[in-house]
Amino acid sequence: MATMYLIVITIVTSLLLLSYKLGRTTFFLKYKIPLTAGMISLSVVIISYFYG
Repeated sequence: MATMYLIVITIVTSLLLLSYKLGRTTFFLKYKIPLTAGMISLSVVIISYFYG
């Protein structure tokens, strides 16, 4: 279970850093990447609720 939390935190952090880098050049990706990261993390929380 701790491994899954570590994976989620790593993925969300890397997506937010990527969004910060791309946000300076591309306006569209500035909002798309954090929204995608939020949807992924929300789905992981819901899945872990059913299996955990």
